[in-house]
Amino acid sequence: MKLQVLHSIVLLLSSSTLLQALTIPASGSFERRGEVSQVGVEILNVERRVPKGGSKPPKPTKSSSPPPPPVTNNPPPPPPPPPATSKPPPPPVTSNPPPPPPVTSNPPPPAPSSSKIQPAPSSSKSSPVSVPSSSQKSASSTSVAFSSSTSSSGSVSSSASVISSGTLTGTPSATQSSTSSVSSIASSVKPLPFTWKPQPTVAFDVCKLPGFECLPDGEPDYESWETEYSGEGSAPFENSTQLTKRQDFDRTYSVDFPGNPIMLGSKDYFTAGQLYVKKPSLTKVIADYATNNIRRHLVKIFDRYPADRPATSGNGRYATEHIVELQTIQKFIYAVTGTKPKLGKNLVQMSTIVDSTWFQNWMREDVQAKIATRPNIWSGYNPVKQPDGTINDLLFEALGSQDNVEDFAICELGINSFKAKLWSGSDPVVTKDWQKMAIEAADGSIPASEHLSQLRTAMAVYDYMMKPEIVARMQNAIANVKTELGKDNILHLTTTATNPNGDEPKDKNGQAVDLGELWIEYMDKHLNRFKTDGKAWIDKQIKHALPLYQAELKRLEKADADMKAEKNIANSQQRQAAVNTRVTKANQLITQHNNLNTALTAADNKLKQVEATYNAAKAQVAAAPKNQQKAVKVQVSFQAKQTAWTKAKKDYWVAKVAANKKAREVIALRPDFLPPYLKQARADFAQLRNFQKVLPTLDVPKAE
Repeated sequence: MKLQVLHSIVLLLSSSTLLQALTIPASGSFERRGEVSQVGVEILNVERRVPKGGSKPPKPTKSSSPPPPPVTNNPPPPPPPPPATSKPPPPPVTSNPPPPPPVTSNPPPPAPSSSKIQPAPSSSKSSPVSVPSSSQKSASSTSVAFSSSTSSSGSVSSSASVISSGTLTGTPSATQSSTSSVSSIASSVKPLPFTWKPQPTVAFDVCKLPGFECLPDGEPDYESWETEYSGEGSAPFENSTQLTKRQDFDRTYSVDFPGNPIMLGSKDYFTAGQLYVKKPSLTKVIADYATNNIRRHLVKIFDRYPADRPATSGNGRYATEHIVELQTIQKFIYAVTGTKPKLGKNLVQMSTIVDSTWFQNWMREDVQAKIATRPNIWSGYNPVKQPDGTINDLLFEALGSQDNVEDFAICELGINSFKAKLWSGSDPVVTKDWQKMAIEAADGSIPASEHLSQLRTAMAVYDYMMKPEIVARMQNAIANVKTELGKDNILHLTTTATNPNGDEPKDKNGQAVDLGELWIEYMDKHLNRFKTDGKAWIDKQIKHALPLYQAELKRLEKADADMKAEKNIANSQQRQAAVNTRVTKANQLITQHNNLNTALTAADNKLKQVEATYNAAKAQVAAAPKNQQKAVKVQVSFQAKQTAWTKAKKDYWVAKVAANKKAREVIALRPDFLPPYLKQARADFAQLRNFQKVLPTLDVPKAE
């Protein structure tokens, strides 16, 4: 009987245990659902920053009951039969829970889940990437980016090529979180293959623009510079006049009268490095930007070379400036005789047209014997190094020489070069190239500073022209030329045995004219055209760029809004799907960027090599005497080296544009990096607006 009772108790206890096992809720499945939901939230936050060191995993919550058994797809096996015994088994003890698992710095991986809300995997070609080591960061920083630091040779250094001070490299610190869910997710977000930093506030050196080269110190203007390439093949600029340089002139200018062209020639003068050394008592007038800031176009006159200004590409930073450009004498003769230049047209229409015969007869005629006794001599006239023998010599002496140095200024190279272009009636940068650059700046292919710096330089030309020191020197040079062309001096110099009363220039009706007065008329009209045409070019470029910058700004703002909206998606699966789509696309773009960056590094290395060769050739030419420089250019294959350098600059530019544009696409998909970049885009757009507001205030002085 006792044996039967014991057997019944055992069976009852076994049945109770089995019933309890079958009726416990599937808490393991619930926790997985909760874990999936938590993963969805954490993925959204994976690109946020957390304090250094990450966060510790949460400790397990204490419970009064043991952890439930794991749930599997197979039902639990039946309990084994109880061992034969004469005593009933003790009841199970549940008052003390099992000890919690030890807390470690490396938490166990999350439980696997079949949910589709798992983060999208990386590209099949790349394994998950963690935050790079210091050596890896150094290697990745060679990727070129939106802002470019330049090497001493003038090309962009690959080691300093970054998207815009190495502040943020690779993935943000939030990807280093030690929580199990974030740890596995962070590996699917590739680190940026470039270093992002704010766009530089220092303006870009316009002398490094592709297809553009600043005038070297000692070269007064582009037209005369181009003539130096005669006999060496095509000049480096379109529409070269291809004139042969006269050995007795520093620079030559041809006036192409039909059937009887004449050659004008300027006088030698001191370079920026020589002027104040050769003439130490001369008042120093050094024109440069008041600040290096890209947002400021204003010019300041210094009495010494500012120490905080970087040298420009291979040419120093400054040039000796003829405020009245040497080409002006040639342009005046074309305009006052109504002669159409071989290239282009007369930019100034005169009230009176003078018979060109007078210039053909007298500009190069030897009048040296009469020069010292001419009735009007301007203050400071004393041509010792290069004595005057012709009216041509007198006019160019009036504009400046090694003897007449009072009206020179030293000017920053970019401002000087843009002024030379605008003064001659040319666009400072070829319009189609500049407008293409506006597109590239707007979409992130190049730093906006490289585009805005050109507008800044063009506007600086006009601020420079209105500085009192510059106005005084310009008007003094104009007055000197007026003196030499005045009626009294001309009659004195042209008096001969056959012309006892002198040979006055005459208009088409045979009436005598005063060339000095016509010179002032020309200069006033020329200065007005210099202002109106230049401002029209600037206005046109601003109006072209504004809608491009605005459209890109709106695109970036939409991308930013879309990423913020991801957090507001109520359905966790849909929210996670949106994040996965974006991260996957960004990772694919990073892979594409790496390929483009390889091509960019090769182009950068090529540019450095070619530029070093070109600079060495320039140094050889500069070291030669003036009358031997043309021969030295042929000897060192100067033209070929310059052509190779120009091509290498353009090839580098193309490669940089491609890599930077892809980097911008990546940033637009990264909520951790887009906000500061968006702030920069707003500032660039505002800068264009500001230039537009300032434009009407630009002006030039009167001739006298």
